Amino acid sequence: MSDSLLVSWRDNIVGELQNPMPDMWYLDGEWVSNGSKHAQDFEILVRNFDTKQVYQDHTKGTRALLFETKSLEGSGINAVIISLTDNRLFLRRVFEKEAIEWLVANVR
Repeated sequence: MSDSLLVSWRDNIVGELQNPMPDMWYLDGEWVSNGSKHAQDFEILVRNFDTKQVYQDHTKGTRALLFETKSLEGSGINAVIISLTDNRLFLRRVFEKEAIEWLVANVR
């Protein structure tokens, strides 16, 4: 895994997840915003999540795509953003086709 992943939210790159630490499907790492208006909106939304609720019900989170840094090739890795606390972004990656279809249909 790369030392840094680009985070795309609602079709806009909003920042990077640096030094991601994997734990099964989950990733946790340092959040570095790109300072854009979209990034500010993303941070406001995610900082206000109830982490426990999103962890239990992913529809209460938001969907993002992860890309290897500096490369937007391919379709990216689907993820549910669970929390942003103390500049630490916590998310769950989604890999299976049926789970991705559910994610796209149910998580904004």
